[in-house]
Amino acid sequence: FLHLEQESGRKTFLLAGRKRKKSATSNYLISTDPTDLTRNGEAYCGKLRSNLLGTQFTLFDHGDNPKKV
Repeated sequence: FLHLEQESGRKTFLLAGRKRKKSATSNYLISTDPTDLTRNGEAYCGKLRSNLLGTQFTLFDHGDNPKKV
């Protein structure tokens, strides 16, 4: 979970992430709802994928594929 801590000490929820199962590389699902971590949910933001070494990361969302535009 990603929270924003305010000066008063109060925490505000921002994002939730969960490692996806059965993937060869690090692959995380990102959502704005901590209780709905599914690809079909309304709060689904995208996925974060790394290479095998964990040195490069790519963020995918519901947008158009830039290679196909």
